[in-house]
Amino acid sequence: MSLNELGRVAKNGFAMYGSLAKELMTRHGEQMVYEAVEAMGESSGPIYGEWTKLGAKQYAEQLLESQRSGGWNAEVKVDGGKVTLINHTCPCYSGMREGGLTHEQVKKMCYSWWKRLPESAKKVNHSIKNMQIERYRSNESDYCLETFELEK
Repeated sequence: MSLNELGRVAKNGFAMYGSLAKELMTRHGEQMVYEAVEAMGESSGPIYGEWTKLGAKQYAEQLLESQRSGGWNAEVKVDGGKVTLINHTCPCYSGMREGGLTHEQVKKMCYSWWKRLPESAKKVNHSIKNMQIERYRSNESDYCLETFELEK
């Protein structure tokens, strides 16, 4: 499957995720959904913690493969112990928007996922200095920038 095809498939899945999130927000409130997404991010932390044990260069390769296999058009840069991920396209963003969430709701979903991820990853690998979204896209055609800093 090409990257574009993977992106379309992933977008469809995230559209269902967005529709479910919207329905839950309507029935139970937005905060409940954001808290559930925080828990998802926390449970993903150990995976990232294990990947970072590979070192910055190999982690960057693993991260890029993960993004591309999920339909993201992405690139990574490594500078010492800092790995920068640039997501040019995001099937998660476009899918959740298609599922009925606003830009701000999608942004809150992403930041909620990231809220507990770094601390959870640090429990597995204490050499993680920082993990964060440095820049969030302003719309679908914009890009996101995420950084992962490891001690050398």
